[in-house]
This record gives sequence, C-alpha cells and structure tokens, in this order.
Amino acid sequence: MKHRQALAILPVLALVACAEPNMDTTPVLEQEPAVEEGMTVMIQAHDGTYVGCALGGGEGSLPVLRSGHPDVNDWERFTLMRKGGDTIALQAANGNYVCADGDQKEVLVADRGYVGAWESFVLEPLDSGRVAIRTHRGLYVSADHALPGEESDRLVGDRQSVGLWERFTIIPDTVFRP
Repeated sequence: MKHRQALAILPVLALVACAEPNMDTTPVLEQEPAVEEGMTVMIQAHDGTYVGCALGGGEGSLPVLRSGHPDVNDWERFTLMRKGGDTIALQAANGNYVCADGDQKEVLVADRGYVGAWESFVLEPLDSGRVAIRTHRGLYVSADHALPGEESDRLVGDRQSVGLWERFTIIPDTVFRP
C-alpha cells in the first residue's frame, strides 16, 4: 500500500516542479548582432584588380565601389568587421559603411553611418581561397564589367548565382605592409 501512495504523489511533484513561476515567457525581440572590431583588408576582383571606393565627380555623387584599380592605396582598403558567423560589415576609407543600396539598383556604396540589414553581407567560401559576397537580400555581389561608360566595374548586389564576376579574394592588409 505504501508503494501505491508514493506513485500517486510522484506525478504531483513533477507538475509542481515544472510550473515554477520564475520562468520568463516574454517574447525575445530580435536585435542586430553587435559588430566586432575589424581588420583592414583589400578586396581583389576575379581579374586581379582591387576594389576601391570612388568618390565620384561632383557634389552629391555617391561613393560607389568599383573594381579595376591596379594598385592598393587608401581607397582600396576596407575594415572588415564580423557581425557573427559568416556575416560581415565593411567600412570604407571615408569612414562610412558599405551597403547594397536598394534605392540605387543594389549598387554598393559607402555612405552609411551605421550597420543595419542593408550594410550586412555574408561571405561564402569558394575554391582557391575566393569568396562570394551575398547581400541581405540573398543576391550575390558582382564586379560588373559589362556596364557602359561610368557604370563599368561597379559592384552590384543583384546576381542570382555565382559566376566568374562574383568571385573575390579578401586579402589581409598585413600582406602589403612591411
């Protein structure tokens, strides 16, 4: 009889233990992950040229990212910061963050003072140390050499898949420093 009484009490104790009032059931709001301090890098396009931040020709011009730079100077250096996992942010030499600007046909520009969704990119490893750079919309960044005139060599985040123009090499700045 004592054995049956013990079994009858056990489920009650288990229910009491699961119903503790100190459990927080408040929904957790998603927040942007913190950006870690970064390192200076160069971004090399598939053709061996470097990506730079071109300030443009006149007042109001956007600081557009372009490939085609044969040498590395200040404008070809970026600070790469990790946001968590493979997600990164890039800061250009002008001090602003790079974004795939949805208002500018996904052209990569360095004109943001903060890191949000549009300023976030995912690095996807490829062969031979190269990476594909994916935008917040899931599209790939391309060094588009087929665009006419001033638009040529712009970085645009509008590609569905990775081809030749969507392959980049991230090079730490220590390679170019004595």
